[in-house]
Amino acid sequence: MLPLQKLLPDYDVKVISFGPCQTPTLALCVEQHEKVLLSQRTAGYTLQSEIELPGGGTLLIDYTGEPFATHGEAMDALCRLDPNQARIASISQVDVYKGVTARPLPLNTVGLLKLASAHLGLSPTEAMEVAQRAYLNGRISYPRTETTLYNGDWNLKAMASAVVRDVEVADWSEGKWMGVGQMLESSHPPREDGINALEHRPIVPTGPNLGRLDT
Repeated sequence: MLPLQKLLPDYDVKVISFGPCQTPTLALCVEQHEKVLLSQRTAGYTLQSEIELPGGGTLLIDYTGEPFATHGEAMDALCRLDPNQARIASISQVDVYKGVTARPLPLNTVGLLKLASAHLGLSPTEAMEVAQRAYLNGRISYPRTETTLYNGDWNLKAMASAVVRDVEVADWSEGKWMGVGQMLESSHPPREDGINALEHRPIVPTGPNLGRLDT
């Protein structure tokens, strides 16, 4: 038995269950909690300049040093700037970086929780409640899965047709949906380096968006 009673004295916790569904969620909760502890915000002040470009428009430049602890320190730094040079800015160095972002893996439960937290601010509990309602309403596949690999059942046109009710698979090359059909034809296949947990498939849309999930 885990020493949960010491960690949570206000709760009568004797046993914690774990398994293929709960363990990833628990790990995500712990990771997010550690991030919160490591990123406690402290008050600070910084400087920002707005430069008018010759061809029109403006450019904001941020001070990249350590934030000033007080407003007075920031004002002192601002006052030390040479007012005679305040109207002129020169570029001293240009750095160009190239980056590559890999295509995302097919969506599993942990990926769903991370996206819900990052883009919607939902807790794991809230995200799974919404996902469960979406599943029961026929809008997504089963939301509790560790699998991030399609097992030969990848059909993007069929998935898109399930979301758009008035389109059959054969109609993607006609009429108003022609552009969508061309995009589907040119889409890349899903990544093949995921994990097949031999259970439920990755989370995919299975029905149209009909409005609120609680109706």
